[in-house]
Amino acid sequence: MDTLALLCNLYGDGPQTLRRLREAGCGTLAALETIESERLASLLRTSVRSAKRFKSEGRLLRERSDPTAERSSPRTNEPPV
Repeated sequence: MDTLALLCNLYGDGPQTLRRLREAGCGTLAALETIESERLASLLRTSVRSAKRFKSEGRLLRERSDPTAERSSPRTNEPPV
């Protein structure tokens, strides 16, 4: 499964977002995490806040799809809000 394509369909503009990211050399969720939020906002044609959210969703999707991926923060036993 192409998890970057899934992220773009769920939280972006679908194929347009995916095309822009790939043209910029970002082909994986791991690569997405290395892009500065300001540059990502420019690529996605959105605000920095939305770009940060997109990266956050990408990180969560990466963690869910790859159990060996390094977690960005420890999990807690708190119920979801």
